[in-house]
Amino acid sequence: MSIAARIIFVLLSNTNTMRFTQLLSCLAFIISTLVMSCSQKGSQTDPGLSSESPSETPGSGESAELEYESLKDPNEGAFTVQMPKGWKSKIGLERISGSIRECGVSLSPDGKTRLFFGDPSIPTFTIPMPEWGMPEGVQTGNPLSQVRNYVPAGNFVKEYASMAFGNANQFKITAVEDDPQLQQEYLSQAKKAGATAKITAARLRFEYEENKEKRIGLIRCVTSEVGYSWFVNVSGFNTTEAEFSKTQRRYETMAQSYKTDPAWREKENLAFASRMEQDRMLSAQRMQQMTSAHQQRMSDMNSNFQAHQQRMNNLHSSYDNYNQAYQQQMQSRDENHRRFVDVITDKQQIRQGNQVGKAEAGYNQYYVNSSTGQYFGTNSPVDQIPEGYEAWEIDN
Repeated sequence: MSIAARIIFVLLSNTNTMRFTQLLSCLAFIISTLVMSCSQKGSQTDPGLSSESPSETPGSGESAELEYESLKDPNEGAFTVQMPKGWKSKIGLERISGSIRECGVSLSPDGKTRLFFGDPSIPTFTIPMPEWGMPEGVQTGNPLSQVRNYVPAGNFVKEYASMAFGNANQFKITAVEDDPQLQQEYLSQAKKAGATAKITAARLRFEYEENKEKRIGLIRCVTSEVGYSWFVNVSGFNTTEAEFSKTQRRYETMAQSYKTDPAWREKENLAFASRMEQDRMLSAQRMQQMTSAHQQRMSDMNSNFQAHQQRMNNLHSSYDNYNQAYQQQMQSRDENHRRFVDVITDKQQIRQGNQVGKAEAGYNQYYVNSSTGQYFGTNSPVDQIPEGYEAWEIDN
């Protein structure tokens, strides 16, 4: 099977897609505005190939050898494009992972020449946002959605060419250069769409060998960054060395003939406005839910805090009561113990204010010399208290 036949794409059937945020819905609309904007203005002759290409109007002089037929997108009637009549051609619009992909391919009867625009296998990229848990390379669960830093067209087209043709015999990239004409066309389309976009464009020449015959190809690539996402568009052709000039003109005829259906565009604009309104209402609803949930959490936290404070106050109060009862119990036990010891030792505790002392038990009245600490007890009234002595009370 030839290289050309192996890389003919099969338009993907509709698949279940994840619910995207308002940002990705907006990007899907912008992508649908910018994609395949090779436009209908002016010649698409590649300046880098002018030395190999006759300076004639694209398509001129070919009516006798090759006719074109107008093909219409069979899925939504979104666009029309002219493809070589009698070639194996297939076009279509696909909605994949929230983005719009307009693709087409045409293969010559001998299988040696292929024209194409678009590639549904190229992912839509999201700029890394580590602060949101989206570092570069994180798996999104969607093979057509990747988190990756923006790659200029000149670098991306080399990756793409190596992926699509790298396994071919004697494959090599012969030239890569900026494509200012294509870049300007995309910038103009972005401006019309009201989008601020970072856009780079490049063209790449490559060669390989098939069935011992040299093949030459051209790929034109655009990478466009809008907001937090960026996407890639590719188109081009590959053919034999002898058919290169004719194939280039056929590619230009295909590119210049592309037209978006106005009715489809109007329908898409209305659908986009409806999605934006739905997303706005959904965002407002979610914000209200988040605000209510936050307020409820704060209220619950405050209630829990108050309940905790009350529990701690109750614990402290319970501990104070327990400690007071314990101290009273200990004092009572200490007093009983003191009295028990006094009985055993035949002692009596006496007191004057805060001063406490011990004396021999058995007397009704005690007198203590505050200077010497000597004391005496008596059971009879004392007519005259000796000098230096003071009456102390019995401490029961």
